[in-house]
This record gives sequence, C-alpha cells and structure tokens, in this order.
Amino acid sequence: MRDLIFLLFFSCIFALLLKAFFIDAFRIPTDSMRNTVLPGDVVLVNKFIYGIQTPRTIPLTNIALRPFRILPLRKTLRGDVIAFYFPGDRNTIAATPSQVYVKRCIGMAGDTLLIENRSIFVNNCYVDFPPHGLIAEDDLQSVSDQNIFPSGSGFSKDLYGPLVIPYRGMQITLTRTTYGFWNTFVQREGHQIAMDSSGAIRIDRITQRTYTVEKDYVFVLGDNRDNSYDSRFWGFVPMDDIIGQAMIVYWSVDPQKHVRWERIGTLVR
Repeated sequence: MRDLIFLLFFSCIFALLLKAFFIDAFRIPTDSMRNTVLPGDVVLVNKFIYGIQTPRTIPLTNIALRPFRILPLRKTLRGDVIAFYFPGDRNTIAATPSQVYVKRCIGMAGDTLLIENRSIFVNNCYVDFPPHGLIAEDDLQSVSDQNIFPSGSGFSKDLYGPLVIPYRGMQITLTRTTYGFWNTFVQREGHQIAMDSSGAIRIDRITQRTYTVEKDYVFVLGDNRDNSYDSRFWGFVPMDDIIGQAMIVYWSVDPQKHVRWERIGTLVR
C-alpha cells in the first residue's frame, strides 16, 4: 500500500512538472486562427522550445516575480504559432493570467511592420499569407478605426503602420502628441505616467522627455485575418508572456459536440 501511495505521489509530481515546464494543452475557443486551428481543437504547446520559464508568482501566493528563461532550444521566430498570456484590451494595464491566446507571430522586437492593402511587410519585405488562412474579399477598411491600437494612430486593420515593434533599450520620445500612443504601454511596464496641463510628462513623478523600453515584444495576427482580435486591436505581446509554440492538435470537438477524428494529430504550422 505504501508503495502505491509513493507511486501516485511521484506520478502527480511528474505530471505537474511536465505541465509547468514542458508541455501543456490549451483549447481553442474562437475562429481567429481558422483554418490553422479550429474552435474546439485542443492543442499541445511546447513550453521548453523557447527556454524553460521560471514561475511568474511565488508558489501558493499571488506575489509576482520577474520571469526569465533558461536553456532555450531556439528563439521565437516570425511565423511561429505561439500561445501567450493575453496582455489585456487596448487600455487595460494588468493582464489576466488565466486568458491564453494562440496567434501567429508576425513581427519581432525591432522589426518595422506595415500592413498595406491587407498585405504584410516586415522590414520592407513581403510576408507570405498562410496558405490555409482566411481573408475576406470585401472592401478594404481604409478609414481610421477608433478601436485600433494605439489610440489616435489613425490606423485601420487593413492599413496599419509603419510601426516599430518595441525592443529592450529602445528610446521613445515623449511629447504631447505621442503621450496617448505610449501611455498604456509605459504603465504595462510597471510605471506611473501622467501629463500635466503644460504638456510636461512625468514617469514615476519625474519629468521625462524620453522613455527607455525595458522588454522585448512581438506582434501577433490571426490567420483568419478579418475575424481576429489581435495585436492590431490591443498591442504588443511581451516576450516574457509567451508560453510556447503550438505543436499538434491532440483532441477536437465541433460545436455540436461531435469528435472531429480527422483533426486529431494535425500539426500546427
């Protein structure tokens, strides 16, 4: 009996370590990545390919820690389908850790991104649209969209940028004009920012004319381009918030609760 208890105990510990550091499963709830993954697919995510990440909080508490990665097999690459913690809506400061999104990484830290007539250019190079992705054939949205990130940019979902994806050490010029652009971003990095009536901008109560970015970020899009709530609407994803790379569909159920056997074993590409 004692041997059985020890076996169950260590099996539980092994399963928890596997889930925490190596492989986890996430259910796809929306249409935003059709046809790469479908609503009802459950995908396995490789959590160690970008490096084993240290805990985000002290175990059994809500005290936040600054996570870092060790022993990465490779860096995040443009084109990877990644799982990440949703950073929040456009004007949300604190992310909700329980919300996990799966999207395609389009731009890396330091890249210049431009979406022109629905075509994507990164560092002036055209990026192929995923052959299994979806894009509408209706009229382009060429007028400014007030729901697009960043606030007041004048961008739309089909005409977006050019925009430099922030990288650690990047210097941001702070003015009355750019304040609305970077306000939420600076707060997400853990600082207080405010502008007074004269246009002076203070970060942590100190007047500043520039801000130095503290993290590397990526820009993500859904493969179902016109039905995706992605970086165009809510902003950049910190590298620290990337969970891993989506690998394979290991279970799938359609909206009518029928198992989609043909989806099981599908590689996520």
